[in-house]
Amino acid sequence: MSTNATMSLDSPYSDKLRKNYIARPDEEAGIRMVIEHQLSIIHKLDLELEDLDEAIMALVSRNSATLDRRVTRQKLVDNHRSLISGVLHLPEDILSKIFMESVPADAPWPRIHPIVQISHVCRQWRESALSNPMLWTTLEVKNLSLPEPRLGIEPDLQRFQRRMERSADIFPVLISRAAGFPMTLSIRAEDPTAHHTVPAYARSVLPVINVLRENCWEKMNLYLAPRHPDSPLLQFLQFDPRSYQSLHDVSVIFSPDSVSSAPGIVGRLNLHDLEHLSVLHLDLEQVNPLDIGIRWKLLTEIHLYTTLNSADTLRLMARCPNLTRLTTGTYDDMNPLLPLHPQHSFTMSFLRTLRLVGETGRLLQRVALPALSSLQLMEMSSFLLHSTAPQWLRAYGAQLQRVAFNYDRLNPSSILDCLKDLSAAVSLEIGPSPSLMDRGGGPGDDALTLKLGEAGTPILVCPKLENIIIHAPNFSTEVGEWVELLTSRRGSIHGAVAFIKTVEIRLPDPGYAKQDTVLAKHSEIYDELTRRGVSIHGIKVLVGKHARWADTWA
Repeated sequence: MSTNATMSLDSPYSDKLRKNYIARPDEEAGIRMVIEHQLSIIHKLDLELEDLDEAIMALVSRNSATLDRRVTRQKLVDNHRSLISGVLHLPEDILSKIFMESVPADAPWPRIHPIVQISHVCRQWRESALSNPMLWTTLEVKNLSLPEPRLGIEPDLQRFQRRMERSADIFPVLISRAAGFPMTLSIRAEDPTAHHTVPAYARSVLPVINVLRENCWEKMNLYLAPRHPDSPLLQFLQFDPRSYQSLHDVSVIFSPDSVSSAPGIVGRLNLHDLEHLSVLHLDLEQVNPLDIGIRWKLLTEIHLYTTLNSADTLRLMARCPNLTRLTTGTYDDMNPLLPLHPQHSFTMSFLRTLRLVGETGRLLQRVALPALSSLQLMEMSSFLLHSTAPQWLRAYGAQLQRVAFNYDRLNPSSILDCLKDLSAAVSLEIGPSPSLMDRGGGPGDDALTLKLGEAGTPILVCPKLENIIIHAPNFSTEVGEWVELLTSRRGSIHGAVAFIKTVEIRLPDPGYAKQDTVLAKHSEIYDELTRRGVSIHGIKVLVGKHARWADTWA
């Protein structure tokens, strides 16, 4: 505030203000003069404020107009820059490769086909997308399921029917863009839970199912929940004859609440007609895969997500002499009188990757695997107390490059013996089985003691190891164990012939109350490794409620 403004606030009566002073009659005229004078000043200030408001409005309007002109100029610049953009001058093969990478391989698709989204960017991209049929060889369908009722509100069947009609029109267009190249179809669909809506649902989806079936597919992934014997989804099990010569990879996975009457399912599934089927993923709940007509000798990969008894597992392996990969659950029926077929040992000359869940002893005794290089054993039986992992690793450890096994029935010395046999292992995954992790692991808190021999010095095991995943049973495992193991294998000990590149220590979720304990454990490990001069690059400590074991193997 200026000095003049400050002085103008002086009044002969200033010392009497805000003190409950009652003016005398002879003072009233002077007080009125002060009031009149100040009101005249206020009037002038009001006029000045009006002028300022007009000036501000003019500036705001000018500012807005200037911003609009700037935006217009910037758009013009951006449009001109796009004319010389490097993306527009990419060679067609590079652009197509970028588009190919935009199609999710394993991750869920967006609501709209990813290449359709790309084709809406500009005319050049649309022409490029439409001219490359390889971009359209994958189709993922997730809209065949009727929405579940919510809060007593039935789903809108008419709206669903309109959506199916649009799909029946769109899918042939998308399929035609592949120009006859081999295609992959992935479907996730389920019947409605309310039985009274099934007839209307079936009428809506059957036209779409017919469109999808009547195409030449190379690979089909069917994740279905057919909840009644007349489910329209069972139509997918009847492969169109046009696919007999091209379909070589099939996944048929039923959800746990699916109808799984063996005669109905087996009767519909015409896998025997697929003359070039080589890869099979199968889970039909109660259906035994051996009851299905399949050209077993042609198969090179089988991944079963059901459990067979050991006799059926051996029969399956004997029927498939050309297998290179096998995943299956198996159990011993505890009946020594049950005959095994074949009755003699046999060799699987090409099997490189084997994943077994359950009881595996009888398989080890009857099958020779000279090409085996990847082995995962998850022994989860509640009956047998001994583990066959040492026998498997003793038999094949010198040739195994990738190994995963659980140590629920192994003491520390047995674990160490197993690791000593893995002279060729490059990747290792070890821990308690997932079903026991929430209960604290296997035989004891010290079940994973890897670091010291009888003389108290580190023992070199798995000399070629580069990658390791350790599922820790609980938080009581000493930090020193991890530190000694990692330090010894990152070049600090003479004779360590391989450098461990990646490490994951997976710990169970301790709950919110113990999060500080988790953070402290992480810090202790990293701090101690750093103190010893070991790089923590590539070393992760992960916490998860349900620790997942590796489910994809090279």
